[in-house]
Amino acid sequence: MRFLLITDTFPPDINGVARTLATLATGLQQRGHVVEIVTTLEAVPGNEAEPFKRHTVMAMPLPGYPGLRMGFTTTWQMQALYDEFRPDALYVATETPLGIASIRAANKMGIPMVSGFHTNFQTYLEDYALPGLETVAQGLLRSIHNQTSRTLTPSADTAAMLEKWGIHNVGVLGRGVDTDLFDPARRDGELRKSWGADEQTPVAIYVGRVAAEKNLNLLTRAFAAFREIHPQAPCVVVGDGPKL
Repeated sequence: MRFLLITDTFPPDINGVARTLATLATGLQQRGHVVEIVTTLEAVPGNEAEPFKRHTVMAMPLPGYPGLRMGFTTTWQMQALYDEFRPDALYVATETPLGIASIRAANKMGIPMVSGFHTNFQTYLEDYALPGLETVAQGLLRSIHNQTSRTLTPSADTAAMLEKWGIHNVGVLGRGVDTDLFDPARRDGELRKSWGADEQTPVAIYVGRVAAEKNLNLLTRAFAAFREIHPQAPCVVVGDGPKL
């Protein structure tokens, strides 16, 4: 089958959504499917290992968060791309103007599509741009996702939240763990020492954007509770972001 994956973020971006979607696209490709990407960032110049053909669209930084971009295109431009690539199905992983135009074009042409809920944009508005509009954002997200055949999200808790908002046909697409990469054989005593931990010291670790929508207050409270049991334990933060 021929799949078109539509997303504002994709490698060389370094974030959880980009990594998730690259893994999804690679898995589809390894199973013999043809996958192309519509996104906001060109591939790294000279990267001959780039496994996917990508189509880039105009973009602007998200207000208050220049490290992330919002894609822009038109329904007509997406229809032209669909005519060229002839996808059997779409995976739309963004609710920005890029995703909205992609869904409209697919509906006009009768192309099946699945959407992905990857980012809590409703809390992003509260934290960065337009506080007080969380309910409005929920309504917009409901309208967008209910135009697709199914909405996939990484956890049962998030699926329940979306169903509560009135989004239909919600499913869970778990992220899984790469057991070749995350293997006890890769344990590094020198790295642990750089954190102030020996082989027996427990370590708490957070991997992700250092940003308001990641609920860093919960991280702080959880680590404080962890230190009550393991007073010597360090907390390691792996990531970057506007709250660093």
